[in-house]
Amino acid sequence: MLLYLVRHADANSHESDPQRGLSEKGRRDIAGVAQHLARAGVKVDRIYHSSKLRAMQTASVLRNAINPIARIEQADDLQPMDNPLLWAARLDEMACEGVEDYVMVVGHLPHICLLSAALLACDAKTVPLIFETAAVVCLESDPDHGSWHMRWMITPEVTP
Repeated sequence: MLLYLVRHADANSHESDPQRGLSEKGRRDIAGVAQHLARAGVKVDRIYHSSKLRAMQTASVLRNAINPIARIEQADDLQPMDNPLLWAARLDEMACEGVEDYVMVVGHLPHICLLSAALLACDAKTVPLIFETAAVVCLESDPDHGSWHMRWMITPEVTP
């Protein structure tokens, strides 16, 4: 299974937008990243996102560019302070079952960093990846060994 972990794109301030939807910069950044991923042939079967507007909007832009018929759903336990081990276990199970080959999770700090650490078997004090806004990390599962490894990472700055 290929897993794409995504931090939502840049959001408006709470003062200007209490729901914190994507800012103009965030819309530009995620559109550029999404187009780059589409050109690179990234595949997605299902996209999970938190209930926060900025995550939902980020997921929607990615879906529209990569695979408009991908299943997209709001999921529990993806809020910033939720326990990342819940999703790590869920993703491990999905990888072992082989139900879906290409899954994307759109979330927030610190959850998405801690989730990557849990999947990459780092200790609780180590955060192996720093997710800036609109960053995407591709992890691949190795169900034979029950492990994950990183394939690549992309940020808005490196998209054309």
